[in-house]
Amino acid sequence: MGPRIGKKRKLARQIGIGAILITVLVVACFLIWAARRPPLLDTCDFGCEIYDRNGKLMRLTTASDERYRSFVSFNQISKHLVDATLLYEDRYFWQHPGVNVVALMAAAVDTYVGGNQRGASTITMQLARMKYGIDSRTPLGKLHQILWAFRLEMHYTKEEILEAYFNLAPYGGNVEGIKAASLIYFGKSPQNLTQSEAILLATIPQNPAKRKPGPLGKETDSLYDARQRLGAIWLTEHPNVERHALGLRHRFTLGLPLQLPFFAPHTTVRLLAKHRGARRLDTTLLLEIQKELEERIGTYVEKHRLAGIHNAAAMVLDHRNNHVVALVGSADFFNANIDGQVNGTTARRSPGSALKPFVYGLAMDEGLIHPASLLKDSPVSFSDYTPGNFDKQFRGPISATEALVRSRNIPAVRLASQLSDGGLYQLLQKAGVKKLRDENTYGLPIVLGGVEVSMEELASLYSALKNDGVVTDVVYEKPRATAERLRVRIMSPEAAFLNTEMLSVHGRPGQRFNDAWTRDSFPVAWKTGTSPGMRDAWSVGIVGQYVVVVWVGQFMGGQSPAYVGKRSAAPLFFEIVDSLRARGLQPPVHLDKQLNVTRVEVCATSGALPGPHCPHTRETWFIPGKSPIQRCAIHQQIEVDTRTGQRVCPEKAGSGQKQVVELWPSDMRQLFKEAGLPRTPPPQFPSSCALSASEPELASLKITSPKNRLVYAVRSDSHEEEKVPFTAQSSGDANVLFWFVNGAPIGRAAPGETLFWPPRPGTFQVAVLDDQGRSDSLTVHIEMVK
Repeated sequence: MGPRIGKKRKLARQIGIGAILITVLVVACFLIWAARRPPLLDTCDFGCEIYDRNGKLMRLTTASDERYRSFVSFNQISKHLVDATLLYEDRYFWQHPGVNVVALMAAAVDTYVGGNQRGASTITMQLARMKYGIDSRTPLGKLHQILWAFRLEMHYTKEEILEAYFNLAPYGGNVEGIKAASLIYFGKSPQNLTQSEAILLATIPQNPAKRKPGPLGKETDSLYDARQRLGAIWLTEHPNVERHALGLRHRFTLGLPLQLPFFAPHTTVRLLAKHRGARRLDTTLLLEIQKELEERIGTYVEKHRLAGIHNAAAMVLDHRNNHVVALVGSADFFNANIDGQVNGTTARRSPGSALKPFVYGLAMDEGLIHPASLLKDSPVSFSDYTPGNFDKQFRGPISATEALVRSRNIPAVRLASQLSDGGLYQLLQKAGVKKLRDENTYGLPIVLGGVEVSMEELASLYSALKNDGVVTDVVYEKPRATAERLRVRIMSPEAAFLNTEMLSVHGRPGQRFNDAWTRDSFPVAWKTGTSPGMRDAWSVGIVGQYVVVVWVGQFMGGQSPAYVGKRSAAPLFFEIVDSLRARGLQPPVHLDKQLNVTRVEVCATSGALPGPHCPHTRETWFIPGKSPIQRCAIHQQIEVDTRTGQRVCPEKAGSGQKQVVELWPSDMRQLFKEAGLPRTPPPQFPSSCALSASEPELASLKITSPKNRLVYAVRSDSHEEEKVPFTAQSSGDANVLFWFVNGAPIGRAAPGETLFWPPRPGTFQVAVLDDQGRSDSLTVHIEMVK
C-alpha cells in the first residue's frame, strides 16, 4: 500500500502544481489582456449632421450600417438626461468598479432560484455588451461581460464611459445614441432637453423594440408606463419638482426618421463627398431662403410644364463674403426623368449673353466707351465670322447702356474686337474659370456664349461687380480659420461700378413703368442669356446684398424654343428677387463718392461730349482719365442759300442762313431708313462748288467690305453664284459711290447700299470714290477651292 499511496500523493502534487500554473497563466493572460487599453469610440462609425449658418439642422445622415448615430461629447448632454438614465439604469454608477456585485448576486438568486429573470447590468456592462457584441444571456457570456466591464473601468474615466454609452445606446429602430434620438424625436440637441423629455429618453434603451415611437410618432403603452415609473422615482428624488412639470398626464408625439429635414441635397452631397467621415458640417446656407428657393423652383417648373419647362437650377450668393446662401441643383432631386441628382450649379454650359457685361467693363477700362457712348448695331463681318442679333434686326446707332440691357449682339462683338490682346478670354482665365481650351478655339463668338462656364463661376463673376472688380472664391462652409482664397482683379472698381449702374437700368420683363416711379431703394442689376441653339436660358443679377443666378433647360442639352433667357429664366429670377425683398435687403452702398467717377453732360443724340451745336444734353457717368473725350460731330452748323435750299459753297461762306443739321455716316442713314425712321438728309452743295467742298470733321470714306488683305475662298463649282459684297461708310454729304477693281469701274451705289462683285482668282486692288472726291482702297485675295 505504501508505494501506491506515494504515487497518488505524487500525482496529486503534480495536478496541484499544474492547476496553479494554469491559474497563474490564466491570470497572467487576463492581466496582459486587461492591461491593454481597449478601443471605445475611436473605431466607431458615425453619421454626419449638416447645419445652416445659424445652426439649424438641414440633414442627418446614417452611418455606414444604415443606423442614425451621431457623436456627442459628454459635456453636451443635458444633466437631466444623465441623472434620469442613472436613476433608471444604474444608481451606483459613480461608486462601483464597473460591476455592482450586490445587485448581480441578487439578480442571480432571483433568476436561478426564484425563477424570476432580472437584469443587473451596470452602465459599464451594458456598454461592453453593445460595443463588443457580447451575448450575456448565458453564465459564460455574463462572465465575459463582467471581465470587459472591469477592463473598461481600468482604462476610462466614468465620464468617458458615460459618453460612450450615450453614443451607442439603442433608442428604437435604427436610431442609436442620444444625439440622433434627441434630434429625431424632439428636433433639438441633447443639451437642450427638458426634464420630461430626458425622462422619456432614459427609459427607451432598456426595451427599445417596445418603447420606440409608434405609428405617426405616438407614444406606445410600454413607453408611457415606463415613463410613469421613472417619473414617480424622479419626483421622490427631486421633491422640489412639481408633477405637472414632467408632463406625466399626457402622451408625447415624437418625430420619426422619415420626418427628418432633407434640404439642399445637392450642396450636402457635394460637401459629404469632400469631407468623407465628417461628423458635423456647418454650411453658409440660410435655411429659410433655401426652403423658399426649393419651393419656388418646384412650383415654377410644375406651373410651366406644358410650355416645355421641366428643369431649373438656381443659386443665391451673398456678395459681401461670397457665401452661398441657397442653392438648388435641379427642380426635383429624386426625379430620374430629369437626372435630378445632377448638380446644375456645377455643370458647365454656355452662358449665352450673360458674359456681355464683362466685355463692356473691359471696354470702359480701355477708354473705348462710357455708358452713353454711341455704338453701331449694324451688319458687320470679321474675317469668316458674321455675327447677328437674336431678333435678326439692326437698330442702328444705340447707346452703350441700351445695347447692353437690350442684349444687342453686334455692338458687343464690335467692342470685343477692339479690346487689347486677351480680352474676355483673359478675364475668364484670371477669374479662375476652369477647363478653358486654347484661346484661338473661341475667337469673337466667346462674347455670345461660345464658351462654357458653371453657374458657380458666373455667380462669382457677377459678385466681382459689387467687390471693386475683384473675383473671390465661392464659399459653402462656415470658415473655421483664415484660409487662402482666390482674389483676382478682373476690372477696375470704376468699371465695375458703372457696369452695375448700366445693368440697373434694365426693367423687368413686361414692365411698363420707370423704376424711379416706384421709389424702390433696391434696384436690380440683371442680365439674361440664351445659349446658341436655345439649349440654356439664364438670368443673373444683383439685388441688395445678393447675387441671384437662374438656369432653365435640360441637363442632356436638348433644344427648345422655351429656353430663352428673357421668357423662361427671367420670370423665375424675379420671383426669387421678390422673395428676397420681402425678407429684407441691405441698402445699397453709394460708392461713387469713393471712386474716380463723375457725372458729365453729353450730347443726348451722339453720347459724345457736347459740341457747340448740340440741341439737347443729358448726364452720364464718366471715368476721368479713361473715358473717351471726343466732341459730338453729328450736329453741324451749315449755311443754306435761302433761294435754292442748297448749301453755300465754302468760298461764299457768310452769304447764307445758318442752320444746324445732323450729319450721320452713310451706313447709319441706311439703317435708319430700313427701320422706317429715315433721317432728313442735309442740303447738298451745288455742282458749281469746288470738288473738295465738305465738312472737315466728317470728311471720310472707308471701305467696310471686303476686308483689307483678307483671303476669300470661293468654291470652284459655285463661283458663278457667289458674290463678294462691296460696302463703304461715307460722310453725310456723299450722294453716290463709284467702285473700281484694278482701276476699272465696276458700278455705282448709293451710300449705305451694297454692290456685289463676281470674284475670280487673283489679287485685286479695290477702290471707292464718292461724288465729293474722297476715296479709299485696299487689297483683296481670291482663291478657288474645291
